[in-house]
Amino acid sequence: MQINVNDETTTLKRLVTADAVAEFLGMSKQGLYEAVRRRLVPAVHIGRRIRFDLEIINQWAAQGGSPDDRKGDN
Repeated sequence: MQINVNDETTTLKRLVTADAVAEFLGMSKQGLYEAVRRRLVPAVHIGRRIRFDLEIINQWAAQGGSPDDRKGDN
């Protein structure tokens, strides 16, 4: 999604739920939460909620899903 702010186009990052990422990665939601807890999968924490930046997850998965490639872990 893009928005126009002061004549500049800005791309909004899309945050997705654990359900979507677990399906994408072919794992259970509980397994995904455990991987996030162990800091193996990059996640964004918003209060008590956990969301995933789709762009970062795609990059991370394309690079083999190595924990050293994490970005956006808040």
